[in-house]
Amino acid sequence: MVQELTRDDEVAQTVTEELLQRPRVARQAMRNDTTRSVVNRAQFDNSEETRGRIRDRVPAVRQIEHTRPTAMPPANSSGACA
Repeated sequence: MVQELTRDDEVAQTVTEELLQRPRVARQAMRNDTTRSVVNRAQFDNSEETRGRIRDRVPAVRQIEHTRPTAMPPANSSGACA
């Protein structure tokens, strides 16, 4: 029945958003491994998309991401046991 009503992606999105705003419904839905996996994947994809847009708009971000910090020398532990 719900599948018939939500064939349109925009309707499905609206219904999902409204249902997940109910704490009990959201908690119950996240107990389903498949649902949780799909939601996590969507969050990751959205984050990647946002990072990509930021990289495109702010070239300095790309430079910062590709700059590797030099390794720190090991701490001198010779006095630690004294």
